[in-house]
Amino acid sequence: PMDDFEARYQTIGSSAADTAADGRNDKSSRRLRALDTFLKSRQSRAAAAAKEEALRLELLQKPMKDLTATERKERIRVEEFQRRARIAKEKEANHPDTTVG
Repeated sequence: PMDDFEARYQTIGSSAADTAADGRNDKSSRRLRALDTFLKSRQSRAAAAAKEEALRLELLQKPMKDLTATERKERIRVEEFQRRARIAKEKEANHPDTTVG
C-alpha cells in the first residue's frame, strides 16, 4: 500500500542524518537508498514465503511413508493448521457477525 511507503519516507526524512550539514541532494540520495533497501527486503520476504508455500504443498502430496521424521512432523503441523482454519471458517459461516453499525 502506498501509505506504508509514505510513512517510511517520512520516517527516513526526519532522521538525525538529515540534520547534518550535507547538501539537499545527499539527503534525497539517502532517502532513495533507504526506500530501495526497504522495497528489496519486502520483495525477498514475499519470494521466501512463496517458496515455503511450494515446499508445504509438495510435502502434503508425498506419501507419509516417504517422509523423514522432520517432514512428517511438519506435515502433521500443516494438516492441523488447515483443520483449525477449516473449523474457524465453518463457525464463521454458521454464526455471522450480527452487529449493526
